[in-house]
Amino acid sequence: MNVKYYLKCRWWNWLVGLPFGDRLYLMVKRLLGQYPIAFNVSDIRFRCAERFRDTYMLYGSKPIQDTCVFEFGTGYELFITMCMASFSFKNIYAVDCINWTLPSSLNFSAEHTRKRTSYPHILPPYFNTKNYKQILSDYYHIDFHAPSDARKTELPDASIDYIYTNDVLEHIPKEEIKDILIECRRILLPGGIMAFGIDYEDHCRDKNISPYYFLQFSLDKWNKMYPPGGHNRMRHIDYKYLFEDVGFEILEEKAISPFNPDIPDQYHNPPLQSSSELIEILKSMPIAKEFSDYPIEELAKLTGYWVLRKPYTENKL
Repeated sequence: MNVKYYLKCRWWNWLVGLPFGDRLYLMVKRLLGQYPIAFNVSDIRFRCAERFRDTYMLYGSKPIQDTCVFEFGTGYELFITMCMASFSFKNIYAVDCINWTLPSSLNFSAEHTRKRTSYPHILPPYFNTKNYKQILSDYYHIDFHAPSDARKTELPDASIDYIYTNDVLEHIPKEEIKDILIECRRILLPGGIMAFGIDYEDHCRDKNISPYYFLQFSLDKWNKMYPPGGHNRMRHIDYKYLFEDVGFEILEEKAISPFNPDIPDQYHNPPLQSSSELIEILKSMPIAKEFSDYPIEELAKLTGYWVLRKPYTENKL
């Protein structure tokens, strides 16, 4: 095993297990120059927000200004959430399981949203620890709740038109994803739309560690190495089965893979290895028995984008 990889995983596991580990994690990211997010990363995330907007415009049934939205897994800076608000959705009910939002990250997101969209039209006050939820509500029509459980939103039945989340599902255990999907189905209107961007790559990857590195570890070893909420290692096809099992209609599915190198990924940082290198790495590396039955083409998928619809006629699960 790569020693650097092992130490990175163990350090991450140790850090998030500490009291206020989420805050310590952000402090470390600041020291490493990764927080607030770099401008090029905010540019990528703005494109993600545009994709979510365009998806609803293609498949949704209402004008944007009449559309009620639910987002789970906002992260600490709510950048995509603010971008979505700038597109004039009626309101956004946004939740995260951890309340790790800092005023500095919200001010950064507000500044960079305005640079791209000039929204909100009236310049909001600076966020602080006391006013941030009120400002989000008054200026962005964002009803933010954290910590909050996406499996139990307490929203009324059939009250939401559109649900989206970006690079979140891979951090949630499979059984919890199913519970979230069941809740999403409950709160969605018949014919309501969901869109998910999912990152299937090893999040500890670097120039010497491939996006597939974690596929070599048994489930037991992986659970000991990686922190809770690190990565569930589910593959593209696993999500397909899960979405269908809960009863959603799949309107669109896309996957970025080195087997299709001509399809660019505008929504993530590119891999640090070439497509041919990635394929050779995957062919030559040991694969844990949990993944031994997957075709190599399935294991190779790096990211995915899904668009789902709740049936117009409800069937009980």
